[in-house]
Amino acid sequence: MMICSREDLTDWLVELLPDPFDYIGKTGSSYGEEIRHLEYVSRPLWAIFSLLCSGEYDERIVEPWIERIRVGLRPGELSFPYPTIKTRQICVEMGVYGFGLLSCGKSLLDRFSEEETRSLERWLNAINDIDLPWGNWYLFRIMVNYGLRQNGLSFSSKRIESDCRAVESMYVSDGWFEDGKPFQRDYYVAIVFHLYALLIDRFVPDHALKDVIARSQAFEEDFICWSDSQGRSIPFGRSLTYRFAHIGYWAAATLAKANTHDISEIKQMTLANLSFWSEQPITQDGVLSIGFGYPNILVAEDYTAPGAPFWGFKAFLLLAFDGESQFWQTKPTAPAISERRAQPAPGLLIQRGERDCFALSVMQYSAGSVLQRMGKYGKFCYSTAFGWNLSRDVDGIANFGVDSSLALSIAHTGQFVSRSRIDAWSVCERYAYSMWSYRDLVRVETWLVPIDARRHVRVHRIEAEYPMETYEGGFPVMGWSSKFDESETGSNSVRIWKMQHAQRTQISEISDAADDPSVIGRILEAAGMPQKPQDGAWCRRSPDIVRQNPNTNVLSSEPSAVPVLRVEIPAGESLFGCLVFGEELFA
Repeated sequence: MMICSREDLTDWLVELLPDPFDYIGKTGSSYGEEIRHLEYVSRPLWAIFSLLCSGEYDERIVEPWIERIRVGLRPGELSFPYPTIKTRQICVEMGVYGFGLLSCGKSLLDRFSEEETRSLERWLNAINDIDLPWGNWYLFRIMVNYGLRQNGLSFSSKRIESDCRAVESMYVSDGWFEDGKPFQRDYYVAIVFHLYALLIDRFVPDHALKDVIARSQAFEEDFICWSDSQGRSIPFGRSLTYRFAHIGYWAAATLAKANTHDISEIKQMTLANLSFWSEQPITQDGVLSIGFGYPNILVAEDYTAPGAPFWGFKAFLLLAFDGESQFWQTKPTAPAISERRAQPAPGLLIQRGERDCFALSVMQYSAGSVLQRMGKYGKFCYSTAFGWNLSRDVDGIANFGVDSSLALSIAHTGQFVSRSRIDAWSVCERYAYSMWSYRDLVRVETWLVPIDARRHVRVHRIEAEYPMETYEGGFPVMGWSSKFDESETGSNSVRIWKMQHAQRTQISEISDAADDPSVIGRILEAAGMPQKPQDGAWCRRSPDIVRQNPNTNVLSSEPSAVPVLRVEIPAGESLFGCLVFGEELFA
């Protein structure tokens, strides 16, 4: 469906909302079932409280959720659990209640009895009794305490002061925060750090967070580049199952009057994104599913419970604007965004085209427990058009997500890895660089050079301790099959393409540098590259096509295929270079 109005968005909300009294989850998570139930009934409240805040809503939508809160505040089987160090995931879910208190205040509390209000007060204050993991969690407690304070309820000023200092210590530069230890700089910066800070700035005039508006405005200049003109966002990092939660950042920035772009541009971008998602098969059993472009448990983290995708309801912060507000009355216009933007803070170099965009990534990796970390952070390129492939196994290249990667295997073992630990990196306007390694087996220097929205160059200098089997992949083409679809293979290149639905054709090609190194050399010279990656003889590789399993591309459940260059190299130093091409054509 096309979402053009507040009515459209409300209708879609009604389609997505679960029954607050009927938990239908069937999968597990790293935390227990009691907490999973709390998550399931709490995360949709981002939408419910936004409606209540606006003063313009259908009581039939709101009241069942208010009643579920009442039940949770009373003793009984469905009462809300109290957090302890062992069950502190509960604190994550408390944040939305802080938002409800801040945004709705009396209009929310008047719906509760005196006893229920005191129960809410006691329950929320329990967040002050435990230590939290280092990272975005501190924003949940700040939100809760300010929500309590603004309504004359008991709160912890000491926690507010210490938590705001902790958040300040996580600030990096250019509007970016680092999240956790080891840190990541991904969508959590938008959907927690900035979103919560902006809402606090909107409703708490004397808050203790620093430079909220200025930092959001700096972040906005980077983050607006993460979406293409069709509304799709770059699928990068963990917790992709939140899908459109980052639209909540744009809503919060608009509520706080923090946008640098015109409200008409924000409206175009946000509604395009939500329209895109409203047309994807992302529900299962009538509710938002674990997955990304479709239900897919392989995308999950260990903390992804059945209610986790409901953080996507943060996008419905847009409903906090009533129908007569400037946001809903303005005519959407396409935002003016630069074609290329170097983003050193997250380690990305983003290239935009007329319809899609991609990010060349050189800094981030996961040294923690993120599942599928080589896919979520280790790809060289993340595209809004092609997505990327998960790995089903490390045994055999067909099972390994080889797209936008350099897959390496000690010869004759068939066990593959790609970029994981990154030891050094740099980003500038014309190229991006990383030095990476896998244990003591191999060390690689990689240079990534964007040319335009369809092409980029990769150069790799490899130092291997053992002979290595190598595959380097281009973009994955969804649904491609050698039985029915087209390909062209030359002496040094391979191209595949397929007509997708909606008269859309995907084309993916990879070409080796060895046959004509002068072409790559001129590109590197034009990019201002140092001479080092051009030294030595280019290793000649053979073109091939690797078929990948169904349910591995994050955007499509169909099998996909990846054009690759492959070669077995001896121990010692090898030099690779290639030109990667990817394009979507629309009839």
